Amino acid sequence: MERESLGQHFIIDLKSVSFEILNNITYLYSVLSTACLKHNMTILGSVRHQFDPQGVSIVLLLAESHASIHTWPEKGKVCVDIYSCNLETPLGDIAKELAESLGVQSTDYTIQAIERII
Repeated sequence: MERESLGQHFIIDLKSVSFEILNNITYLYSVLSTACLKHNMTILGSVRHQFDPQGVSIVLLLAESHASIHTWPEKGKVCVDIYSCNLETPLGDIAKELAESLGVQSTDYTIQAIERII
């Protein structure tokens, strides 16, 4: 059986983000969903949770797979995962857009790209 690519998985880690942004579930949902829609991904549903005393987790179910964000406001850190089976989508651009939306400099985020081959 021949192996084939089933999509790309991007892991984006950002630091030096303001507490206020990382604890704002409405803003973070808007940032993540806007990025996905801009890159032709279809949102089928979402789960959002605001932690007490701080922190946010958001998961978007996409027709193309999923996107998620998890924050640590007290540390200024956020992790984003985006997996898409649509190889036409330029997912690498999303990291830059997310960083700009979160007020992060280019030196304050890293991207890992994994091609899912089975």
